[in-house]
Amino acid sequence: RGLLQAAVAHASTRTQFGAKIHKFGAIQEKLARMALLHYVTESMAFMISANMDRGDPDFQIEAAISKIFGSEAAWAVADECIQIMGGMGFMQEQGVERVLRDLRIFRIFEGTNDILRLFVALQGFQGLGAQLRGVQAALRDPLGNVGVLTGG
Repeated sequence: RGLLQAAVAHASTRTQFGAKIHKFGAIQEKLARMALLHYVTESMAFMISANMDRGDPDFQIEAAISKIFGSEAAWAVADECIQIMGGMGFMQEQGVERVLRDLRIFRIFEGTNDILRLFVALQGFQGLGAQLRGVQAALRDPLGNVGVLTGG
């Protein structure tokens, strides 16, 4: 949220080609994408928190997906903020360069995003594997299991 606010503040005051840069379509699109990523990430966190508060024992997949998406979305927002701010985004006084450096570790801590992607994929394949075992068994007796083989 802070990066979005910094980007909006800069775009509202920076003049280029005789106009404030927040009037440029490319800047508006970047700000909209930043707001969207923030909203989706926050919504995912609220959904998982609600599932946990309800006592839902099965939230590991959602948590992994949320961690992957959230850490990569935060990186994208920081990158867009620096892009909007131009050279000012790299200045220590702005604080954005520090946020970008600090965000890098989010894709590593609590399971790297690459490993979490494998976890999500393997969980998805488990259900598919169970379904395919039924098809395999049906193939041993195709006439007795026509419904399984035809999807009926």
